[in-house]
Amino acid sequence: MMENRESRDLKSLPLDLLKEKMTELSEKPFRAKQLYDWMHVKLAGDYDEMTNLSAALRNRLKEEYPLTTLRVVREQTSAIDGTKKFLFALPDGNLVESVWMQYKHGNSVCISSQVGCRMGCRFCASTLDGLERLLQERLPTRQKVNGRTHFNKLNFVRYADDFIITGESPEFLRDKVLPVVKEFLTERGLQLSEEKTVITHIEDGFDFLGKNIRKYNGKLLIKPSKTSVKSFLEKVRSIIKGNKSIKQETLIRKLNPVIRGWVNNQRYVVSSKVFSRVDYEIYKCLWQWAKRRHKKKSHKWIAQKYWHHIGSRQWTFSVPYENQSTEGEPLYCKLEYATDTKIIRFKKIVAEANPFDECWTDYFEEREGEKLLNSTKGREKLLTIWRRQHRRCPVCGDLITSETGFKVHTPAGKNSLKIMVHKECHEEIHSLITTFEPGSR
Repeated sequence: MMENRESRDLKSLPLDLLKEKMTELSEKPFRAKQLYDWMHVKLAGDYDEMTNLSAALRNRLKEEYPLTTLRVVREQTSAIDGTKKFLFALPDGNLVESVWMQYKHGNSVCISSQVGCRMGCRFCASTLDGLERLLQERLPTRQKVNGRTHFNKLNFVRYADDFIITGESPEFLRDKVLPVVKEFLTERGLQLSEEKTVITHIEDGFDFLGKNIRKYNGKLLIKPSKTSVKSFLEKVRSIIKGNKSIKQETLIRKLNPVIRGWVNNQRYVVSSKVFSRVDYEIYKCLWQWAKRRHKKKSHKWIAQKYWHHIGSRQWTFSVPYENQSTEGEPLYCKLEYATDTKIIRFKKIVAEANPFDECWTDYFEEREGEKLLNSTKGREKLLTIWRRQHRRCPVCGDLITSETGFKVHTPAGKNSLKIMVHKECHEEIHSLITTFEPGSR
């Protein structure tokens, strides 16, 4: 069994346990008080600063008990009340946030850990954040087994309280990984859901967050899960069947948010065939709704009353607005169709990309620009920015048009507004940022 890293972190030990540790190292107990003062009172960042400890002890501590320190990545101070917000980097690269607040009765510090908290509050998702770190400690990617180097194919993905762990074999997951997960959760008063917990092969697939993840002939495809599709259609059918006598326009306004929400969630995966099926199932339900209202009318009459030819779609469940038209063409309140939604392939974030590293600013601005272009609200924001700038680039002063193209840039500073600039001007901005770093002369 590997020694738990937490037991090797001297900063985490109270004074009495630190005395026991010094005794194990054949040192006098008073050394614990000296070490404690250096770590927690004088805030020493290195063992070499602890001058009242012997050189031999300092060297041994360096080798066996690395001194963990926090590195300030970013610091922000409120101009209103002097509150300070810090972003710290841990030795393993993980980040934690802290806020220092000053009051009349004293000071207060709040720490938000996204890498694991041992308090185990069931309402807090941070409870699970330490699981990945524990798996890495107990089952390192690279380890020696019988004198040979063995590489564990272990990956961990989590969203809120749902997570996936992939491994090289079902035996590895069942015998090595599962006990560690159960131990971690038991310590915090939690347990795995028997219903949702399954060990399966990737070619058989599994459901996660409403998606089905599966390999087809060696190619990984992510599709809307059957459970998600079924739940969505049941909700749509219940709305239609529960509103048999309401106006068509009212029914459309009830359905559109439901359809829009589900479709936008599934638009980033392989969903074109599912969208076609969903539209057909909704059409069948609406047809029954319309027939029930006009039992004595012909199918042609019903179709002409409730479905109209709009754009490229022959059958659009819609109702024309009264006294509204554009260039002689009537305006419609129409149902939203899943197949009218553009499917967008999600671009995976580069593993080494860090939003707090200025070297990656251009990369994240590029992603932000694409995100804005791919949504209605995003395009509205871009239009607002464009008009606010009087349709001109704030760097060179020339017009921004579809021919010139543009980039979205967020200037440094608190509450900075996004701006639109030409591609060449954007490159010039970042070259200046790189050349003249903060504090340089």
